[in-house]
Amino acid sequence: LSFTVEKEKISALLLGIFGKMLLFPASVIGLSFLIPLSNDYLVVALVYATVPTAAGSYVIARITGGDAPLLSSMTMYQTLLSFFLFTVLSFWITMQGLT
Repeated sequence: LSFTVEKEKISALLLGIFGKMLLFPASVIGLSFLIPLSNDYLVVALVYATVPTAAGSYVIARITGGDAPLLSSMTMYQTLLSFFLFTVLSFWITMQGLT
């Protein structure tokens, strides 16, 4: 895993991080208002939405000729961000009384 990313690929890195770590959890919360879920299912969906990209995706990108260095950096940054998001998510779940 790597923290380095080429300057030309910063926008792709930020788009991947924004989409997976912010947009996906926000869409799960938004959809939870439209689709009635029990609290247990909502918590599972939110935890799933805030986990980082699978590290195995790096291997697949490398084998298939994808941009493995970019995916390596994306996985690393998403993993670091997930520590913060899990803390915020845990606090939100507790405050909403979902547990």
